[in-house]
Amino acid sequence: MSLNPAVTQRYNLGPVKPWVESAAYLIGPKFGVKTILGWRAHDPFPDHPSGHALDFMITSKSQGQAIADYLVNNASALGVKYVIWNHQVWEASGKPVAGWHAYTSTSNPHTDHVHVTFNDQPGTGNVSDTATNAITTAATTYNSATCAWHLHIPVSGDTCVLSKTQIRALLGVLVIGAGVGVSLAGIILIVVLGLKKTGATKFIPGIGRFL
Repeated sequence: MSLNPAVTQRYNLGPVKPWVESAAYLIGPKFGVKTILGWRAHDPFPDHPSGHALDFMITSKSQGQAIADYLVNNASALGVKYVIWNHQVWEASGKPVAGWHAYTSTSNPHTDHVHVTFNDQPGTGNVSDTATNAITTAATTYNSATCAWHLHIPVSGDTCVLSKTQIRALLGVLVIGAGVGVSLAGIILIVVLGLKKTGATKFIPGIGRFL
């Protein structure tokens, strides 16, 4: 994976590994990231000081989710070791848990940036834009323009439970049901009034006379 000379001065990454730098300049421009943090001398974990980590600073949750999905979907191609995003962590090895799971190593929720740590060796370089992660599928099921009621699911994003079309259909059923109920009540009232006018009565044992 070669660097694009036109954008190599956009990010101040420091002395990160070559494949880490390549990933930064592949993903940063692709997702409109203005700031990417790379190497730093001091950190509780060795990832940044060793030049194996990047922090993609985001401006929206959807941007962060898209970056996290891309990193996971292209983990082998990019040489990704693990990704931390929005209270969750994903590890390429599947240990201790396969897929996304709660991040508890620090109190940092990682909601303002996506952290990625890379392996000691570069990946295959065969990146793909095809979404194979279930997280992407779940996140795209919510559209504020068409969804009336949605649920927020950590990491996977918002998913629509009830669309506006379904709401309208339910309201239609309720209106029709209410209309039928009113019609039945009217019919019963007419029948009762008719019975009163004709003087028709019916005796029900134990209850008495019913008009």
